[in-house]
This record gives sequence, C-alpha cells and structure tokens, in this order.
Amino acid sequence: MTSDAGILIVEDERIIAEDLRRTLESLGYSVAGIASSGEEAIKKAAETRPDLVLMDIRLQGRMDGTEAASRVRDEFDIPVVYLTAYADEGTLQRARITEPYGYIIKPFQQRELCSSIEIALYKHEMERRLKESERWLSATLKCIGEAVIATDPSGSVRFMNPIAEALTGWKQEDASDRRLQEVFKVIDEETQGPDKDPVGRFIQQAPSAKRGSGTLLSRVDGMRTPVEGNAGYIRDDKGNMAGVVLVFRDVTERRRAEKVSARADRLRALAQMAKGIAYEVNNILVRVSGYADLALVNLGEHPGLARERIKSIILAANDVARVMRRLEALYRRADDSSDLVLLQLDPLVSQALTLVHPRWEHRGFTDEDTLRLRTNLTGPPPVRGQLDELLGALAEFIANAIRAIPRGGTLAVATGHDSTWSFVTVSDTDRGITSETKGDAFGPFCITRSDMGDDPGMVTAMNIVERHGGEILVETKPGMGTSFTLRLPTAEGFGGDGGD
Repeated sequence: MTSDAGILIVEDERIIAEDLRRTLESLGYSVAGIASSGEEAIKKAAETRPDLVLMDIRLQGRMDGTEAASRVRDEFDIPVVYLTAYADEGTLQRARITEPYGYIIKPFQQRELCSSIEIALYKHEMERRLKESERWLSATLKCIGEAVIATDPSGSVRFMNPIAEALTGWKQEDASDRRLQEVFKVIDEETQGPDKDPVGRFIQQAPSAKRGSGTLLSRVDGMRTPVEGNAGYIRDDKGNMAGVVLVFRDVTERRRAEKVSARADRLRALAQMAKGIAYEVNNILVRVSGYADLALVNLGEHPGLARERIKSIILAANDVARVMRRLEALYRRADDSSDLVLLQLDPLVSQALTLVHPRWEHRGFTDEDTLRLRTNLTGPPPVRGQLDELLGALAEFIANAIRAIPRGGTLAVATGHDSTWSFVTVSDTDRGITSETKGDAFGPFCITRSDMGDDPGMVTAMNIVERHGGEILVETKPGMGTSFTLRLPTAEGFGGDGGD
C-alpha cells in the first residue's frame, strides 16, 4: 500500500465525501482535497496535483464526472477511478471513453477501495515509465545519424526519423499507415529494376557484406540516392513478428571519396609504372649500346662474333617491343576476344625461354650450364587466349626468376594440368620473397624481391592472366626459393586453330 499517495475526492454528497476521507486516511492515504463539482475538481487538481482522483460519475452542475475526468487526464495526466452507484451499460460506456483506471461501485468495502486504488496507481506508474521509455527512444532515433523506418506486422509504416524523411521525401504524418514498399521505394543499381522486397534486400546477405549495397532509393520527387543499411524483425515476448525496423544511410559522399582515393591510387601506380618502364628500357638501351660497340670492334677481324652481337641487338630491340606490348596490354579492353585462339602451353614456354635467353648473358652467365635450367613439359590441354599477351606474360615470369637467381642457381619450368586448369610453374632458387614484399609482388612494375632495388614487377603479367580467366599462385620459402604458378582454364571443347 502506498501510504504517501495523495488522493483528491470528487463527490457532491458531503456526508459520503467525509466518510470516504476518513476511510482513506485510516488506510494510510493522504487526502489532497474534496471537490463537489467538475469545475472545482479541475481547479483543485491544478493546485494540489494529487496522485489519483476518486471521481463520482454523476455530479451536479454543468460538468459531470466523465467530462471532468477527461479534463483531468488530458491536462494533468492524473489517473482517475470512478465512484458510481449506477452500473448500467450506458453509464459505463460513457465512462469508458475517458479511459479510467478503475470503477468502484457504491456501496464499497475498504478492501475493494484499497485494491482499486493500488491497481490504479501501479498501472499509471507503469504507463508513465513506458511513455518515458518511448520518448527516450523516439528522441534517440530522431537524433542518430542514420535513417530509421519501423513498421507494424502488416508492413505499414509506424515510425520515421527526420533523416528517413529527408532521404525518402516522405513526412511521418503522410507516410503513417502506408505500405513500406510505397515509402521506401528501392531500385537495383545493376538492373535498374524495382525491388519488390526491400527488407529482404537488406537482410538476406552475408553478415560480412555491405547490406543493401547496389541499392538506389527513389525519392518522392524521383531523385535516386545510393544507400546501404540493415534490417531486422521486431518480435514480441513470444517470438512472434511485431514489425520490421530498417536502418539505412546515404553513401553518396563515401562513394565519391572512394572514387577520389581510387583515382589517386591509379596515379601513384602509373607513376611507379613509368619509373619501372624507364628503368627497364634504360637497361635494354645500355645493352644495345654495349653490343653495338663490341660489334664495331669485331667487325673487321671477327665478323662471326660481330654478327652474334648484332643478333643480340635485335633481341634487345625485341625486348623493348615486349615492354611496349606490356604497357599496351594494361589498357586492352577486357572483353576484346576477337584474337583469341587455342594455344598449346609447351611450345609457348619454349618460345618464352628463347625470348629471355639474352638475359642470362646480361646477368654475367657465360653459358646455360652456369644457370642450370630444368624443364618438365608434359603437354597439358590447350588454353584459349591471345598469343602475344600470354607469351609476354610467361616471358615476364621467367625473366623475373632469372633476375633473382644467384650465380650457380637453378631455374625450373614445368607444365601440367588438372580437371579444370592447365598451368605453368616457374621456380627459382633465390632467397625467397619475404612476408613484407609478398603482398606487393604484383604492384605496377614494383619490387618483387627484397634485394632487387627498383627491378620492375609483374603487374601486367597478372593482368593478362586474370583477363584470360586465370589466376596466379605464389609459394615461397625464405632461403630456398620461390615458385609462381600461372593457372589458365583448359580450352577443351573450343574450336579453332592452336598457336605454337
């Protein structure tokens, strides 16, 4: 029993009112006052702010108990319990409209009076806490930086915060009771078609994915905004669905920032690529100049040796052409399949080895025995591809290995296949790619070995392999060597002539 609760008695029969006052005080309640009319009840409620009002339904004067109870509830949020000697349906129906917290039928017992008061006070306190929680939640949702829409079990909108209003173009009062699909109208960014299940689009994705990515929100005015977000079901204490809450955000600025960042990355990559090309072309020109000088020296006395030097100049010029083809391949359209043919990997590997043979002499190796070469060409099924591009990619991987092998090392090149792939594995006996450099092994013309300084990388080769539907696997063991495996889809079933 709440002994400190103040109660206002509204009763136009003085004797009943006094008897009720004594009863309440004997039960431990304090009486805030006694009023005999509706007008007086409102006045005393404003002055004393009681915890509860005991209101006689029938009062003398212009204002009866039901009207006075309605004013007390609306203006002061004070619970009302009716006192009445009339339990007919008409009287109770009029009283129900005012949402009272209970009824006490005259004459009443003390226990009945006390129970009705305590239940009314408890119910009002619970409703007060609920309203406070709702106000707190509403204020929080209105202040957060993301858009929020909540629906009832039927999918009709019940709540929207200001950001949701701004993104959809709908006001809360206009959107209430409308279907979610009408207010949150989304379009698939790829197909440009409407999405009839916007909630499913934000729920039925992997937790690691950006939920709702690729979604355009169509405002009332037709403007489209890229959004991402999450959705979840609201469930009652029995686990039944009570609605849906949708949280989403405008990702326009983030996308713009990502594009700026990607553009900056491309510029940095192009700058590094230009540096790599300059380095490689300069190396080739040094070779051309050296071979030309030697050819002039040997032209008279050793014409055969001069011819060999001239052949080396021609091969070096081919190297320059290969670098230029690599550069061109970076910008070749991915869907350009007009010159794809069936290619056998074994002859392609042999051509690539011939193409990079001058690099052995350039490294200071006097013959093939000094740089041990081991080949294991097993005749895997053909692949479908562009001859010059795949030849250049293979040559780049082999040349990369040669640059890393110390004097007396071994270069191993093998072909093979499984049920899906035909592949070439290029292995060397360098010191291995460290964990710090492995992740950068395919940056545009970047460093692939920890000790190779500004040696160009193999980004173009990777670009070519990936454009042909393949992939590159790297295995490295510090101190033992590195293996690159170029895997390409087998082309069994494709028609056309094979290259050699």
